[in-house]
Amino acid sequence: MAVSVKRFLESFVHAFDGIVDATRTQPNLGIHLVVTALVLLLALALHLTLWGFVAILLLIALVLGLELMNTAVEAQVDLASPERHPLAKKAKDAAAGAVLVVSIGAVLAGAAIFVEARIHGYVAPALPGLDVPTCVSAFALGAVLTVLAKARWGSRFSGRATLFWNAWALLVIGLGVRVFWPEGVALLVAAYVTMTRRPHTAAALLSGPLVGVLSALLCVLAHDPRML
Repeated sequence: MAVSVKRFLESFVHAFDGIVDATRTQPNLGIHLVVTALVLLLALALHLTLWGFVAILLLIALVLGLELMNTAVEAQVDLASPERHPLAKKAKDAAAGAVLVVSIGAVLAGAAIFVEARIHGYVAPALPGLDVPTCVSAFALGAVLTVLAKARWGSRFSGRATLFWNAWALLVIGLGVRVFWPEGVALLVAAYVTMTRRPHTAAALLSGPLVGVLSALLCVLAHDPRML
Protein backbone atom coordinates (compact mmCIF):
# COMPACT_ATOMS: atom_id res chain seq x y z
CA MET A 1 0.00 0.00 0.00
CA ALA A 2 2.77 2.42 0.97
CA VAL A 3 4.65 1.57 -2.24
CA SER A 4 1.54 2.22 -4.33
CA VAL A 5 0.98 5.60 -2.69
CA LYS A 6 4.64 6.51 -3.23
CA ARG A 7 4.45 5.58 -6.90
CA PHE A 8 1.21 7.51 -7.24
CA LEU A 9 2.83 10.64 -5.78
CA GLU A 10 5.93 10.14 -7.91
CA SER A 11 3.75 10.07 -11.01
CA PHE A 12 2.62 13.62 -10.21
CA VAL A 13 6.24 14.70 -9.79
CA HIS A 14 7.20 13.18 -13.15
CA ALA A 15 4.19 14.78 -14.83
CA PHE A 16 5.07 18.18 -13.39
CA ASP A 17 8.68 17.74 -14.52
CA GLY A 18 7.35 17.03 -18.00
CA ILE A 19 5.39 20.29 -18.01
CA VAL A 20 8.43 22.25 -16.81
CA ASP A 21 10.71 20.65 -19.40
CA ALA A 22 8.20 21.29 -22.20
CA THR A 23 7.92 24.93 -21.09
CA ARG A 24 11.72 25.24 -21.14
CA THR A 25 12.07 23.82 -24.67
CA GLN A 26 8.85 24.99 -26.32
CA PRO A 27 8.41 28.80 -26.41
CA ASN A 28 4.77 28.45 -27.50
CA LEU A 29 3.87 26.66 -24.28
CA GLY A 30 5.42 29.48 -22.25
CA ILE A 31 3.29 31.95 -24.20
CA HIS A 32 0.19 29.86 -23.50
CA LEU A 33 0.98 29.89 -19.77
CA VAL A 34 1.40 33.67 -19.72
CA VAL A 35 -1.92 34.04 -21.55
CA THR A 36 -3.47 31.64 -19.03
CA ALA A 37 -2.41 33.87 -16.14
CA LEU A 38 -3.87 36.95 -17.85
CA VAL A 39 -7.12 35.17 -18.73
CA LEU A 40 -7.60 34.03 -15.12
CA LEU A 41 -7.14 37.56 -13.82
CA LEU A 42 -9.50 38.92 -16.50
CA ALA A 43 -12.13 36.33 -15.59
CA LEU A 44 -12.00 37.50 -11.99
CA ALA A 45 -12.07 41.16 -12.96
CA LEU A 46 -15.20 40.64 -15.10
CA HIS A 47 -16.80 38.46 -12.38
CA LEU A 48 -17.86 35.59 -14.61
CA THR A 49 -20.58 33.27 -13.39
CA LEU A 50 -19.43 29.97 -11.91
CA TRP A 51 -20.29 28.08 -15.10
CA GLY A 52 -18.63 30.71 -17.26
CA PHE A 53 -15.51 30.36 -15.14
CA VAL A 54 -15.67 26.55 -15.41
CA ALA A 55 -15.91 26.86 -19.20
CA ILE A 56 -12.82 29.08 -19.24
CA LEU A 57 -10.92 26.56 -17.12
CA LEU A 58 -11.86 23.73 -19.47
CA LEU A 59 -10.75 25.75 -22.50
CA ILE A 60 -7.42 26.53 -20.82
CA ALA A 61 -6.88 22.88 -19.90
CA LEU A 62 -7.75 21.76 -23.44
CA VAL A 63 -5.27 24.14 -25.08
CA LEU A 64 -2.44 23.41 -22.63
CA GLY A 65 -3.05 19.66 -22.76
CA LEU A 66 -3.00 19.62 -26.56
CA GLU A 67 0.16 21.74 -26.61
CA LEU A 68 1.83 19.16 -24.36
CA MET A 69 0.65 16.37 -26.67
CA ASN A 70 2.13 18.28 -29.60
CA THR A 71 5.45 18.43 -27.75
CA ALA A 72 5.29 14.67 -27.13
CA VAL A 73 4.55 14.00 -30.81
CA GLU A 74 7.50 16.15 -31.89
CA ALA A 75 9.85 14.34 -29.50
CA GLN A 76 8.64 10.92 -30.68
CA VAL A 77 9.00 11.89 -34.34
CA ASP A 78 12.52 13.22 -33.77
CA LEU A 79 13.43 9.98 -32.00
CA ALA A 80 11.99 7.77 -34.77
CA SER A 81 13.26 9.91 -37.66
CA PRO A 82 16.39 11.93 -36.77
CA GLU A 83 16.81 12.88 -40.43
CA ARG A 84 14.35 14.96 -42.45
CA HIS A 85 11.49 12.92 -43.88
CA PRO A 86 8.20 13.95 -45.57
CA LEU A 87 6.13 11.79 -43.19
CA ALA A 88 7.88 13.26 -40.14
CA LYS A 89 7.03 16.74 -41.39
CA LYS A 90 3.43 15.68 -42.02
CA ALA A 91 3.10 14.34 -38.45
CA LYS A 92 4.55 17.49 -36.90
CA ASP A 93 2.43 19.79 -39.05
CA ALA A 94 -0.75 17.86 -38.23
CA ALA A 95 -0.04 18.00 -34.48
CA ALA A 96 0.66 21.74 -34.71
CA GLY A 97 -2.51 22.18 -36.75
CA ALA A 98 -4.55 20.49 -34.02
CA VAL A 99 -3.18 22.98 -31.50
CA LEU A 100 -4.01 25.86 -33.83
CA VAL A 101 -7.60 24.69 -34.37
CA VAL A 102 -8.24 24.28 -30.64
CA SER A 103 -6.55 27.60 -29.85
CA ILE A 104 -8.72 29.49 -32.35
CA GLY A 105 -11.84 27.82 -30.97
CA ALA A 106 -10.78 28.65 -27.41
CA VAL A 107 -10.18 32.30 -28.31
CA LEU A 108 -13.59 32.63 -29.97
CA ALA A 109 -15.42 30.84 -27.16
CA GLY A 110 -13.55 32.82 -24.49
CA ALA A 111 -14.29 36.08 -26.26
CA ALA A 112 -17.99 35.24 -26.35
CA ILE A 113 -17.99 34.47 -22.61
CA PHE A 114 -16.13 37.67 -21.71
CA VAL A 115 -18.25 39.90 -23.95
CA GLU A 116 -21.46 38.51 -22.47
CA ALA A 117 -20.13 39.09 -18.95
CA ARG A 118 -19.17 42.66 -19.86
CA ILE A 119 -22.57 43.39 -21.39
CA HIS A 120 -24.55 42.10 -18.43
CA GLY A 121 -22.34 43.94 -15.96
CA TYR A 122 -21.78 43.13 -12.31
CA VAL A 123 -23.16 44.46 -9.05
CA ALA A 124 -20.69 44.21 -6.17
CA PRO A 125 -22.09 42.66 -2.96
CA ALA A 126 -22.37 44.83 0.13
CA LEU A 127 -19.69 42.81 1.94
CA PRO A 128 -16.55 41.63 0.14
CA GLY A 129 -15.66 37.96 0.36
CA LEU A 130 -13.81 35.14 -1.31
CA ASP A 131 -15.53 32.85 -3.78
CA VAL A 132 -14.66 29.57 -5.51
CA PRO A 133 -13.35 31.10 -8.77
CA THR A 134 -10.98 33.37 -6.84
CA CYS A 135 -9.50 30.50 -4.81
CA VAL A 136 -9.21 28.21 -7.84
CA SER A 137 -7.59 31.01 -9.86
CA ALA A 138 -5.11 31.69 -7.07
CA PHE A 139 -3.94 28.06 -7.05
CA ALA A 140 -3.88 27.92 -10.85
CA LEU A 141 -1.94 31.17 -11.10
CA GLY A 142 0.53 29.94 -8.50
CA ALA A 143 1.05 26.76 -10.54
CA VAL A 144 1.56 28.74 -13.75
CA LEU A 145 4.09 31.09 -12.14
CA THR A 146 5.93 28.12 -10.61
CA VAL A 147 6.18 26.34 -13.96
CA LEU A 148 7.49 29.47 -15.66
CA ALA A 149 9.99 30.09 -12.84
CA LYS A 150 11.23 26.49 -12.76
CA ALA A 151 11.59 26.47 -16.54
CA ARG A 152 13.75 29.58 -16.28
CA TRP A 153 15.71 29.01 -13.05
CA GLY A 154 15.44 25.27 -12.38
CA SER A 155 14.98 23.51 -9.03
CA ARG A 156 15.40 26.65 -6.93
CA PHE A 157 11.61 27.07 -7.01
CA SER A 158 9.24 24.76 -5.11
CA GLY A 159 5.72 24.05 -6.34
CA ARG A 160 4.71 22.38 -3.07
CA ALA A 161 5.75 25.36 -0.98
CA THR A 162 3.91 27.68 -3.36
CA LEU A 163 0.71 25.67 -2.92
CA PHE A 164 0.79 25.81 0.89
CA TRP A 165 1.71 29.50 1.07
CA ASN A 166 -1.07 30.15 -1.42
CA ALA A 167 -3.56 28.44 0.87
CA TRP A 168 -2.25 30.35 3.90
CA ALA A 169 -2.63 33.72 2.14
CA LEU A 170 -6.21 32.91 1.11
CA LEU A 171 -7.08 31.91 4.68
CA VAL A 172 -5.63 35.13 6.09
CA ILE A 173 -7.42 37.28 3.50
CA GLY A 174 -10.71 35.43 3.90
CA LEU A 175 -10.81 34.88 7.66
CA GLY A 176 -8.30 37.32 9.12
CA VAL A 177 -5.18 36.58 11.18
CA ARG A 178 -5.63 34.14 14.07
CA VAL A 179 -3.06 32.72 16.43
CA PHE A 180 -3.65 29.00 15.93
CA TRP A 181 -6.62 27.77 13.89
CA PRO A 182 -6.76 27.57 10.93
CA GLU A 183 -4.32 30.24 9.76
CA GLY A 184 -1.70 29.38 12.39
CA VAL A 185 -1.69 25.70 11.45
CA ALA A 186 -1.50 26.61 7.76
CA LEU A 187 1.46 28.88 8.48
CA LEU A 188 3.31 26.13 10.36
CA VAL A 189 2.68 23.61 7.58
CA ALA A 190 3.77 26.06 4.88
CA ALA A 191 6.94 26.88 6.81
CA TYR A 192 7.70 23.16 7.33
CA VAL A 193 7.25 22.37 3.63
CA THR A 194 9.50 25.30 2.73
CA MET A 195 12.25 24.27 5.15
CA THR A 196 12.29 20.68 3.88
CA ARG A 197 13.01 21.98 0.39
CA ARG A 198 16.49 21.22 -0.95
CA PRO A 199 18.80 22.99 -1.49
CA HIS A 200 18.53 25.51 1.36
CA THR A 201 19.40 28.52 -0.78
CA ALA A 202 17.82 31.93 -0.42
CA ALA A 203 15.94 31.47 -3.70
CA ALA A 204 14.61 28.06 -2.65
CA LEU A 205 13.39 29.36 0.72
CA LEU A 206 11.84 32.59 -0.57
CA SER A 207 10.31 31.37 -3.83
CA GLY A 208 7.40 29.50 -2.23
CA PRO A 209 6.22 32.34 0.02
CA LEU A 210 6.78 34.94 -2.69
CA VAL A 211 5.01 33.17 -5.56
CA GLY A 212 2.26 31.72 -3.37
CA VAL A 213 1.31 34.95 -1.61
CA LEU A 214 1.72 37.05 -4.76
CA SER A 215 -0.60 34.85 -6.83
CA ALA A 216 -3.23 34.94 -4.09
CA LEU A 217 -3.00 38.73 -3.76
CA LEU A 218 -3.27 39.25 -7.52
CA CYS A 219 -6.41 37.12 -7.77
CA VAL A 220 -8.05 38.73 -4.75
CA LEU A 221 -7.21 42.18 -6.11
CA ALA A 222 -8.76 41.32 -9.48
CA HIS A 223 -11.85 39.86 -7.78
CA ASP A 224 -12.56 42.58 -5.23
CA PRO A 225 -9.96 45.22 -4.25
CA ARG A 226 -11.97 45.99 -1.10
CA MET A 227 -10.67 42.76 0.47
CA LEU A 228 -7.18 44.22 0.63
